[in-house]
Amino acid sequence: MDQQPSLLVTDTNIWIDLDNGGILIKVFRLPYKLISPDLAIKELIRPGWRSLQKMGLEFVELEPRLVLELSQLMGIYPYLSTIDLAPICSPEN
Repeated sequence: MDQQPSLLVTDTNIWIDLDNGGILIKVFRLPYKLISPDLAIKELIRPGWRSLQKMGLEFVELEPRLVLELSQLMGIYPYLSTIDLAPICSPEN
């Protein structure tokens, strides 16, 4: 029985920090499935979202029920951005 890799849901600042630290490529060698909400694409300038996708990052679209959950969280946590809250609403939660 093959075990599925653990899922890591990320946001934009993780990728920026890993790139600044010079260890970005090493993260994709780890035994994890890496995903990010597609809402983060517009914030990923450096590193660019296309290069992250080529390395193995999967961008996922939030289902309608998760978009509703996200809007509710935005009301509870008004000082956090939509992108910061989106990983909480990942498809696996």
